[in-house]
Amino acid sequence: MDDRLSCIGRGARRRHMGRSQPSEWRSGGAHHLGRATDRPDRRDDLLPNQPGDEHLPARDDARRLGRDHDRHAERHPHRHSPQFGGSIAVYVQSKGYNRSFVFYRTDAMLYGALAMLAYASTGDLDRGNLRAAQRGDINSGNAYTLTFKKLAGITAFNKNSAVVQAITGFVPGLGLNPAQGHYKNCCVNVGDLDMVVEASVGSGAFIDEIHVGDWIVAQTQESMLSALANNPRIPYTNPGAGILTNAVDTFMQRGVAAGVVATDLPADGEEFVSEYQIRVDLVENIPASQRCNRIAPDIRVDFRYAGAFHYGSASIIMRF
Repeated sequence: MDDRLSCIGRGARRRHMGRSQPSEWRSGGAHHLGRATDRPDRRDDLLPNQPGDEHLPARDDARRLGRDHDRHAERHPHRHSPQFGGSIAVYVQSKGYNRSFVFYRTDAMLYGALAMLAYASTGDLDRGNLRAAQRGDINSGNAYTLTFKKLAGITAFNKNSAVVQAITGFVPGLGLNPAQGHYKNCCVNVGDLDMVVEASVGSGAFIDEIHVGDWIVAQTQESMLSALANNPRIPYTNPGAGILTNAVDTFMQRGVAAGVVATDLPADGEEFVSEYQIRVDLVENIPASQRCNRIAPDIRVDFRYAGAFHYGSASIIMRF
C-alpha cells in the first residue's frame, strides 16, 4: 500500500480586547503566539484543489478539516503543490507553520492526525490544583506531551529507525534537526508499546508548546479585560497598574496549577518555587503622551515553561 500523509492545519487569529495591545509569547525567540503567524487557514492553500476536487469553504472546524485532509491524501498520496514543488510535509516545514502538523502513515484507514488532535483536546488546562502544584505534584493539572502516547485506533507501522528519523527529524541525544527529517509525526512500536513520535509542528515546536502559549495569551487578555470591565474605572496610578498586574498574576497562578509553569525546589530551599516573574514600570516613568492616551504600562511576564522530557540516557559504570 502507498505511503500516505495526513495533515491538520488551523490559522492563527489575532485577538484585540478593549484597547489593549495583542499579547505576544516567545519560546526560544523562535515561536510567536498571539499574532497571526500561520497563513493561510484554508485547506486549498495546504493541499491545492485540482480539477475534480470538491471545494471546501474556509472553516475553523478541526474535525471537518481533518477528515477532508485525510480524504484528500487518500486520493492523492503523492500530491505535489504546483506552486511549491514539494510534498505537503516539506511545504509545512518550509513555511515554519506553528499550527499545522503532518502525520505519516502507511494505512489509509488510520487517521493519525485527527487522533493526535483529539488527544490534545482533552488537555483542559483550566483544571488544576494550585496547592498540589506548590507541593511539587507533577500531575496537579492537565499539562501533557503527545510524545509516547498511544492513540486510540492507531497502530504502529513497521519501519526501521533510519526511516523514522527521516520522517521526524529527531536525532537521539540531540533533538529535532531539519536536515535529518521533515518534522512529521508517526506511530512506532518501542518495547511492544505503540506510541507517537515526536509530536511536532512545521516550525519544529512541539504541539503542547503551541497549545500552552495560545492558552496563556488568550487567558491573560481575558483576565485584563475582566479587570477593566468590572471596575468603574482603573485609575492611571501605580495602585491602578497594580490592579492590572494582579489580574495577570492571578492567571499565572492558574498556569502553575495546570503544571505548565515550572515549579522547582531550589538547591538550598525547602519550598517549591514557581518560576515566573512579573514586572511593570512606575507610571511616573511613562511618557506623558502615553498617559494622555490612557495606554497602561506594559506588564512584562517572564516564565519558564515546564515542558517535558522526550529523551533520556544513563551512564552506568560496573566496578570489580
